[in-house]
Amino acid sequence: MKIRNQKETQVIALIDEIFGEETQKETPAFCVCGQCRLDVACYVLNRVEPRYVVSERGVAHTENPFKDKIQETADIAALIHEGIDRVSSHKRPDFPHTGESGPQLEQGGICSFPMIKGRVFDGNTFEPVCNIDVFLKADGDHVEMVDPNWQNPCHIYPTGAGYFFFLPKPVAADSVTPGLSFRFEIFIDDNRFEPLHHFFMITPVRNETESFAFETSDGYSTEDLYLFEK
Repeated sequence: MKIRNQKETQVIALIDEIFGEETQKETPAFCVCGQCRLDVACYVLNRVEPRYVVSERGVAHTENPFKDKIQETADIAALIHEGIDRVSSHKRPDFPHTGESGPQLEQGGICSFPMIKGRVFDGNTFEPVCNIDVFLKADGDHVEMVDPNWQNPCHIYPTGAGYFFFLPKPVAADSVTPGLSFRFEIFIDDNRFEPLHHFFMITPVRNETESFAFETSDGYSTEDLYLFEK
């Protein structure tokens, strides 16, 4: 089943138009890098009501009268400029803010990994742990993430309910034997608990188009992990 959010298409098209006009200026009034564009899109989409359709008939039923559509576009444009102001004053410190966002992919296709997620609990109280760093390793080395927005180690904050998330950087398809699985390790070393080593295997997905995107629904979930006091 293919479900499409019309509002997402509308918002992104208008953002591309506004950012595109700004990039033509000799001195843009705000950062026009790919990451800031994505941050503005998330800001707006979290503040507009989605409109889901599954067919052309659904599109026809949700099409607004001309006058209403003008007002809707104006409201979204106002939200975009509000998002630009917010993102410009809180730019991500770990991102270069130059060019397009996302990983620099190799020619010839890529092999991409799913988002890796899991939870860590206190083995004595069975409560989610917090204020702890979780590392993702392969062959003893830290795994490089897809971009600076994904951290390794992943810090679990008090509001994180014990969850950790990783999104490894894709690798060039030519460097991977078809069907080869990669051995990853979740590693935790905190002075409150005994060290934890959890190993698992993932087979990357080959993509000949060199495009990359992740879906939260397609993530790989580890088993629940438990830490025990020293």
